[in-house]
Amino acid sequence: VNLMDFLEPLHTQGATNADVTNGGPVVWTWDKTFTGTTNVGWNPVADLDTTLSSGDAFLVYVFDETVYGDSTSQGFPKLLPISGTTVSSATPSVNQNADGLTMVGNPYPSTIDWDNVSTTELEDAIYIYDPNASSWESYVGGIGDITNGLIKAFQGFFVQSSASISSGPAISFD
Repeated sequence: VNLMDFLEPLHTQGATNADVTNGGPVVWTWDKTFTGTTNVGWNPVADLDTTLSSGDAFLVYVFDETVYGDSTSQGFPKLLPISGTTVSSATPSVNQNADGLTMVGNPYPSTIDWDNVSTTELEDAIYIYDPNASSWESYVGGIGDITNGLIKAFQGFFVQSSASISSGPAISFD
């Protein structure tokens, strides 16, 4: 997905090709080489004319106002355009470090079942942030507060590389 096209209906700032190039960034990707456990693995996207591969995830801060400063353009939900061919499979890159975190995204316009996702050397766990509860939900070994391990269409989630790595962590959506 090209971020500039996908985010066009939203107010963006802090990057080349944003509505406003100055100001704090509102679009970030996760550093797939990051080894810590804090939120400093987020990197602002420098140019919104960036295309991400299927399964790569990003984080966006969405303003209430679609046009910044225009109180008549307020409200949620926001609708974003999706066009193109639905992917039949995706193999996003993941953190190759032991215990490394990776944010990936459901590449499909439908819910997927984590129990049916193919992984190598990843923990049997996913983590999804719930902004309404301001907390993390988890699904670990078939148990957790993410109902049946179902990941919503285009939803981002974290996976973690195993503590012991021999051939390299991988994830594949088929």
